[in-house]
Amino acid sequence: MDRRDFIKKAALGLVGLSSGSLALLNTQRSFANTDLCSTNAQHPLLFCIDANGAYDTTSFCDPLLGDDFQHDDILGDASWFEGKRHGPKHRFAFYGPEHVKNVGPFHIAPQSISGGTQLSNGRTEGGTASYYQVNGEDFFEKYQNDLVIVQGIDTQTNAHGVGQRYAWSGRLGVGAPHIGALWAAIRNKDIYGDTSTHSLPMAFTSTGGYDATMGIVPIARASKPGALLNLTEPFAYPLSLSDNVAHPYVSNAIIDQVLNYQNSRTERMLAQANLPPHVQRNIQKLRDARLSEKDLKPLADTWPSMESHTNGDEGKEKMALLIAGMKSGICNAAMLQAGGFDTHSDHYSLHLPLLQKLFETIDFVATHLQSQGLWERSLILVHSDFGRTRLNGSADGKDHWPITSFMMMGGLIEGNREFGGTYVDPNPSAQQPKSGMMPRAVNLETLALDDGGSFITPSHIHYTIRDMLGINCHPLAEQFKLPSEFQTVLPLFG
Repeated sequence: MDRRDFIKKAALGLVGLSSGSLALLNTQRSFANTDLCSTNAQHPLLFCIDANGAYDTTSFCDPLLGDDFQHDDILGDASWFEGKRHGPKHRFAFYGPEHVKNVGPFHIAPQSISGGTQLSNGRTEGGTASYYQVNGEDFFEKYQNDLVIVQGIDTQTNAHGVGQRYAWSGRLGVGAPHIGALWAAIRNKDIYGDTSTHSLPMAFTSTGGYDATMGIVPIARASKPGALLNLTEPFAYPLSLSDNVAHPYVSNAIIDQVLNYQNSRTERMLAQANLPPHVQRNIQKLRDARLSEKDLKPLADTWPSMESHTNGDEGKEKMALLIAGMKSGICNAAMLQAGGFDTHSDHYSLHLPLLQKLFETIDFVATHLQSQGLWERSLILVHSDFGRTRLNGSADGKDHWPITSFMMMGGLIEGNREFGGTYVDPNPSAQQPKSGMMPRAVNLETLALDDGGSFITPSHIHYTIRDMLGINCHPLAEQFKLPSEFQTVLPLFG
């Protein structure tokens, strides 16, 4: 379309306002005038951190103590290893029981050991252990009173895709939305009404990982902040390239003409007879996206207070953008991917630095949720695909194992608590010589260890989170109901 044609159609749009067009334009303005911060002020915020690839819990929150700690000779007969590839390196850890640090109810494995004696089995005896630090403080000591850890979660899979889906949706099978997508969709219904298709522009925002929505909420992608900031003023010189002050290309009168023409054209398209359903849905999504543009404006006001803490670091920028969205009232759930944990070789040299980075990530998120006044409404969920085995022999890696741990933090929980447990199988078979830890059964009503009880699964965790959010009976939650055998509310929230 050339310039003359554009001006002509814009003018015609301004003169020929239909009642439907006026309704759409008024709707757009009413969405922009909604006080999203106050509307959302009393509702929980979900911040999900995905340790993608399967983290090794024996290297931080689940060290195996006592006689089960070191299993170089796992069957009690060293000759069993002769001629077998994995040999006596089927051990869990480079450290011994003396290096485990107790922090309240938590038992924490060391990050490294200096000095000491290197034993033939690869473990260090004696020496000085150091632990995961964030900004000069021990991570687990800093967050002891804000932290809940659940050990021995049985994910029932060794497959990454299945484990990721189960970790973040609570269902093993396909066709389930991420818990953040479900919560964001329900909040949209609360804000705009059950029949509305409108969504907060960052209702569920993700940097990657399992973030399926099943079509119940649009997903926003958090990459470089400039892309979203530019949308806060679509008719102005890009905020990300200027001085954070909007410099409009055209007057407000022209902007209204353009918006009216867009809305009129959308209305005509939706009014067409025999419009295929998928085309109608896509047009409605385009209309809703346009109606959401002005809802992004609070982000531009909030961003500077977060940007100053990023120091140009791309990872921090993504976290800051998610927190700024929550502060602006336009984001109710976030999915942050922290990847690289699938270490089938050189495990300790690769995996431990990733764990250090994970704790720094959690610390950044927690620190700034607090500084932005969001902590009391926040629930931070930290999960992974599944767990890992003993070292796998000459490759010095750890392979997939279905048992793992789950961490929760935030103002919505009572911290300083640990549930569940694991142990090393004392009689591994020749088919599973490098098996991982086994889950301890619990009484689901109290989470006390109980040999006659049940194993904790991601389904139990999700049913409990849904209960805390008050959504188990919501029609959308019913649409993606968790299996009945897992519908027990665990006492995770005190």
